[in-house]
Amino acid sequence: MPGVVLRLIGMLVALLITTAGTFAMGNQDRVELPIKQPEEIIRAEILKYTPLGSSPEAVLTFINSRLAHGHSHAEPYYDTKNGVQVPQPKGWPTVIGKRSISLLVRTYGRSLRTIFTVYTGVYAYWAFDERDSLIDVIVIKEQDGP
Repeated sequence: MPGVVLRLIGMLVALLITTAGTFAMGNQDRVELPIKQPEEIIRAEILKYTPLGSSPEAVLTFINSRLAHGHSHAEPYYDTKNGVQVPQPKGWPTVIGKRSISLLVRTYGRSLRTIFTVYTGVYAYWAFDERDSLIDVIVIKEQDGP
């Protein structure tokens, strides 16, 4: 009887080690963006993985297979008819590119010393020219709250 218990414990330990190793290897390739950093730093990090000249397919593959991103409802959206609209001072948008991919990367919040929490959404936009070549990456943070 003690031999059976020891074998079961050994099998359980082996299973745990295998599972932990698989989990670690699976997360090794995940890219976590530094979402609390300034937009320029996040943009530079994104460009390491999706350099200028990349195709929409390469960007979508990166987003879906490597980039750790937001909520289940925050799927990337590939707009084949419109570029990225970037808000400029005085509220006038500038359009970059002919096509775009947009994604809510993540949100994070900070609690005020009241009952309110201020949430910041980090959005990434990839702008493509008429040949489906990546020409720019835009990162915008938007705050929601008081």
